[in-house]
Amino acid sequence: MKIEGIISIINTLCKSNSFSKARPIIINEWKRLTESRNYHLLNTSAQEFIKIINSEKEDGRFEVLSHADKRTLNVINESVKQAQFRYARQIMSEHHALLEKPLAQKWLTQDAKIIYDAWKTSFNLEFTLCTDSDFSNSFSLSDEKISK
Repeated sequence: MKIEGIISIINTLCKSNSFSKARPIIINEWKRLTESRNYHLLNTSAQEFIKIINSEKEDGRFEVLSHADKRTLNVINESVKQAQFRYARQIMSEHHALLEKPLAQKWLTQDAKIIYDAWKTSFNLEFTLCTDSDFSNSFSLSDEKISK
């Protein structure tokens, strides 16, 4: 769709205070809307709304989970609820980066958070032990450190 049509839709939605409908359009067309020549075609309420979305992005409040991420978190919650810990651990290890997001932590149940924290601690311990044994041959102390 041409940018003029998108701007017209956003102006209409923001003028009628339908910000929830305008937000996904603005997010999808973010790069084109924030260009100066296109930004000036927006009405004042749409410009203010873009400023709000921009401040949310800068503050980190803008983080959005996809539907696939939400489904993954729900599967983790259900597997922990049904005491399928091996399955939950497998999913958690595959989606470790997702579970580190603060918004994802809000989606986890209290039980799933406890299991994840325990898994994360054991994973770090296993990694440390593996790393220490793998590199013990290449590690050597200098004479200064030995004398102290």
